[in-house]
Amino acid sequence: MPKAKLPPLPLSALFAINKPSGPSSMSVIDDIKSLLATSRLFVDSADLVTGDKGKGKDTGKGRRKGRRGRSGAVKVGQGGTLDPLADGVLVVGVSRGTKKLSEFLDCVKEYKTTALLGCETDSYDSEGAQVRSAPWKSVTRENVEAALPRFRGSILQTPPIFSALKMDGMPLYDYARKGIPLPRPIEKRPVTVHSLSLVEWIGTNHMWRWPEKKFTEEDRLKLENALAGAERRKEKESVHVNATPAETKTEKEKLIEDGTIPEPVPNPSAVDSASTFTHTNPANDSAEPTASQVEEDTEHSPAFVLSMTVSGGTYVRSIVHDLGHAVGSAAHVVTLTRVRQGRFTLELAFDPQGELEADVPGPDVDADLVPDRGCVPWDVIARAKEDPGERDEEGWCEWERAVMKVMEIVE
Repeated sequence: MPKAKLPPLPLSALFAINKPSGPSSMSVIDDIKSLLATSRLFVDSADLVTGDKGKGKDTGKGRRKGRRGRSGAVKVGQGGTLDPLADGVLVVGVSRGTKKLSEFLDCVKEYKTTALLGCETDSYDSEGAQVRSAPWKSVTRENVEAALPRFRGSILQTPPIFSALKMDGMPLYDYARKGIPLPRPIEKRPVTVHSLSLVEWIGTNHMWRWPEKKFTEEDRLKLENALAGAERRKEKESVHVNATPAETKTEKEKLIEDGTIPEPVPNPSAVDSASTFTHTNPANDSAEPTASQVEEDTEHSPAFVLSMTVSGGTYVRSIVHDLGHAVGSAAHVVTLTRVRQGRFTLELAFDPQGELEADVPGPDVDADLVPDRGCVPWDVIARAKEDPGERDEEGWCEWERAVMKVMEIVE
């Protein structure tokens, strides 16, 4: 086993984990924090939290199992939230490493996502409720590939209202779900899609299905109430004496046109086909289907996989949602993997027997440099949560060794 060469302990550091699909980013961070609090890597020995299963050095024999150390013994944060549905690279900062996390918010990120045609949801992914269905039988791989160029480059993107983006300290999804009026409209944001390609046309040979949950009248009323606040604010700020019909549209009508919010469920075919993005050279969107067309196309619909490299702040869900409109159908995300976040990537194979990488402090480098750091596999973390296991001759558990292999020390 390679010997760890480390500066004086405890350390401040950055490392990445391979988050699983299912739990929220915050629950994952809570799990990580509880582990870090047991390790002399990151916590002063006086503040260690220990259990009765640790073996070897610094086991803290005699201390109560599960007892927490002093408040604030270890400070932990993450460098960019992943949706519960998403898996992949989640950058973790420990102690002074948390001050470096902001560079990962705006860095280049790479994603792979699977999209399912024919159905649109309120959250733009399979965790949400069905808003509408649309024809998909005429959509081909060639149609999707032909629509991709308009999404590349510099675009303006409206964040989904069902997102964790905060407005005045509250996530947008709380406004939507609770019917709390938005203090102002959701602003479109400039983002850059550096690359975007269709890497696999799965077709109908898959097990994914549209969500069973439907967007209800109660959901719609709450959403309308949330948007009413933004409408009132905008009306106060811009009064047009000779306004044209287009200028007098409510904020809700504009967001319906953009696809940011759904039309009432009883009339799904009335949703305008304009997408939520504005590109430097946007193409015209396809016309919406009739109700009879939608009814004919409710069987198993095709799926496809996209790969993209994007700037910070880009919503993959929005790209998939907009792409569904662009090909004359509807679409939502069923899988989402963050392959890379700055210099951390899933594409570097994790070798538990390989050389330790954390023998010197990490350089003060740009997060967008060529990725050279791997991620801690989630199964290592999951095992440690149940049982830290035996310690090696240096007193390290398996999960500590895994972190040392990929971490970047922050001075």
